[in-house]
Amino acid sequence: MRIVCCEKHRYALTQGIDKLARSLPQSVVSGEFLSLVNNVLQDPETEVRMVACKHLFTCFEHAGAEPFRTALLNTLTQLSTDIQYNVRQLIVQCAARILTTAGTSELEFSQPFIEEAFKDERAEVRLTIVEHMRDMAASVPDVVRSLTPSLKSASFDNAWRVRKAVVLIMPDLLKHLGQEYFVENFLSSYINCFQDAVAEVRAAAATTIPAVASSVGVAFFKEKVFPTLRALLQPSTLYLVRTNTLEAIRVCFPNRQAICSCCRVSCFRLLCWGFMQYMLEAVDPEESDAANSFQDELINLALSGTQDVVPNVRIMAVQVLGAVAARLNSEKRANLRSALQNLGAQ
Repeated sequence: MRIVCCEKHRYALTQGIDKLARSLPQSVVSGEFLSLVNNVLQDPETEVRMVACKHLFTCFEHAGAEPFRTALLNTLTQLSTDIQYNVRQLIVQCAARILTTAGTSELEFSQPFIEEAFKDERAEVRLTIVEHMRDMAASVPDVVRSLTPSLKSASFDNAWRVRKAVVLIMPDLLKHLGQEYFVENFLSSYINCFQDAVAEVRAAAATTIPAVASSVGVAFFKEKVFPTLRALLQPSTLYLVRTNTLEAIRVCFPNRQAICSCCRVSCFRLLCWGFMQYMLEAVDPEESDAANSFQDELINLALSGTQDVVPNVRIMAVQVLGAVAARLNSEKRANLRSALQNLGAQ
């Protein structure tokens, strides 16, 4: 096979690499075909290199691991430092997929690309490898364990999208690597995410609450994480944060239809539902004194919001209490009615 000279022709040919790899005999794919792929990976045009990189995993599947490494390793190593970050992004994506699919037998091949991606100057490349940690935690947990220092650094990345990606994989780390590993390495950074300077990161942390709480248990979550959310209701915090935290109380009660997501601020409040929704769905207050006590604590927090100096916080507190009232017993509803009547006088 020879490479045609016209850039457009090379681009068109490269787009068909995956189809050719699937249709040609394995003996051809692992030989002459990989030579063709190697050539287009070194093409002077970025677009051609990018298209070739997109089909690398298909080539790996149909050529076999050993021929793939032999033919392309040197070129892929060069591309891992390509001037175009999109190319570097696709290389690490391929390496992560190979490791996830083939397991530790391809660790020696894939790990250098993965480690390099964590240190890449472009946030897009760092983001790509963090997002692949979810699948890697399930298939090669020991490899993820060896990457713990890099993941820890990523949790404090300057790019908020990378921090968001890290917090989103927390449930997977907890599930596949265990509670002890999670507590030792990521509990502190996980709690800090609820106070991140960027709302999208705080929102991402909220979406993980049901899965994290389900894994560690209600008692542990109440002791280690809830104090942070409770502290956010203090008058010293910004009123929008206090309003957001009040919305977290409402999540305790399974009434998802009452959620409004019409703006960015309410989006964070919406996602904070994850915490309280899980807490009251997972534990029946009538069956557990601790759960009943915790429910009382949540309601008292919401009631405290009705006395906030900022009207918007008081309004949110009333909305929360209205949403959760149906889940309470008659005695607690009576207490709520009295508190709301007093507030009505204002």
